[in-house]
Amino acid sequence: MRYIWFVLRGYSFVFEAVLSAMALAFGIFLHLIPPSTVNLGWLPWTGTTLAAMLVGLGILGLLSVLLAATGTFRLLHFLFAVAAAVILIRGLFLGSWSFHGMDDFKQSIYLCVGAVVAALGSLPVNVSAKTSTRA
Repeated sequence: MRYIWFVLRGYSFVFEAVLSAMALAFGIFLHLIPPSTVNLGWLPWTGTTLAAMLVGLGILGLLSVLLAATGTFRLLHFLFAVAAAVILIRGLFLGSWSFHGMDDFKQSIYLCVGAVVAALGSLPVNVSAKTSTRA
C-alpha cells in the first residue's frame, strides 16, 4: 500500500508542476500581448486579471510542489491541487463552456480525472513510516 502512495505522490508532483509551469508560461505570454485578444471561456477571469491570475497561480503551484517535495509544507500542495481540480471541473463542465466535438470532451475528462488523481496523491499523509501489524 505504501508504494501506491509513493507513486500517487510522485504523479501529483509531476502533474501539478507541469500544470503550474504551463499556467506561468501562458500568463507571461498574455502579459506580452494586448489583453483583450485572448479569452479562455472556461476560466473565471478575463483580460489583465487572467494574465495576473495565471502568473500568480503558476508561481504558487511551483512553490507548493517544491515545498511538498522537500517535506516542508505538504498542506499547501494539497490545497493547491484541490483548487486546481475544482477550477478545471467547474470551468469545463459546470459552466457555460461548450466542446467542439467528442475529442475535446474526452481530453477534458482525462484532464479532470488527472487533476482529481493528483489531488488524491497530494494528501498530506505520512507514507514513509513503517507500519506493522505484528504484536
